Amino acid sequence: MNNSPEALADLFRQLAFVCALIGGFAFAFLGVLLTVPSRSRVVEWTAGMAIATVACLLVCVIGWTLMASQLVTPRPSASIVEEFNFPVEMRHLHPRLSLLFIIGTFLFLASLGLSGWVRSRALGIVSTVIALLAGVGFIFVLTPFLR
Repeated sequence: MNNSPEALADLFRQLAFVCALIGGFAFAFLGVLLTVPSRSRVVEWTAGMAIATVACLLVCVIGWTLMASQLVTPRPSASIVEEFNFPVEMRHLHPRLSLLFIIGTFLFLASLGLSGWVRSRALGIVSTVIALLAGVGFIFVLTPFLR
């Protein structure tokens, strides 16, 4: 992988985009849940998971977007012949945002799994199974990237 500031900024922009996309779906999902006249616990738990998803992914969007902007901002002390070093103040931010992204994605899948239960037991079982399978798929996709 190219460790140039531009390549890392592109990576962070892509991560921010994915978080914004999933967070937007969760926010739209929350809007629908808030209009459901039912006061059942399932609706409350599903809405709570959607709120937590939006909160986690919003922090990721802001964090990765700001990191990308910092990486492409010229530094007065940087020389063109100098090798690029990841800024010290950002070294711990990316792993934390990555963990928050994983948590937010699992919360999103949990809200999808719970959503079917709002309608019926049969749909609840189907939505839970699909969310669990997606969670397993998510783990398989992420495993090579986790250190």
